[in-house]
Amino acid sequence: MSKIKVTSIYIGNIMKVLSNEIVIKHKVHIPGISLNLGQPKFKSERFKENAILIKVAENGYVDFDSYDELKVKKCLNTNESFILDGTIIPATLSPILQDLYIDPKSLKPFPIGSKQDDILIDELDKVFKKSNNF
Repeated sequence: MSKIKVTSIYIGNIMKVLSNEIVIKHKVHIPGISLNLGQPKFKSERFKENAILIKVAENGYVDFDSYDELKVKKCLNTNESFILDGTIIPATLSPILQDLYIDPKSLKPFPIGSKQDDILIDELDKVFKKSNNF
C-alpha cells in the first residue's frame, strides 16, 4: 500500500480554461515583416472546488479522486508529464484550450491533524471524509 508525504497534500480549486485569445497591443512593421504583439486573455471557470491535491512535481498536482500511482510515475518519467491524459495538473495557467490548472490563491495545506510524516492513501480518504471543513 502506497504512502504519501503529509507535506505533499493540499486542498485547492481545479480550474478549467474555457477560452483564450491574444489581445493585440502593438503592430510592428519592418520592411517585409509584419508583427502583431499582444497579451493572452483567458476565461476560465471552477472545475472542482476544494479538491484534495497531491503534489507530485515542482509545478504539478494530482487530484486525489483520480490518483493512480502507476499513471503518475509514467507521467513523471516522460517529457509530456503535464499533457499525458491530464493525469498531472499544472499549478499555473496554461494557454492550451480547455486545459486544467490549479488556482494558486485557493491552494492550502491539507489539515491532517497528525504529526506523522507519511500517510497511507486509504487513510487519507478516511481523514477527508471525516473533515467537516470542506
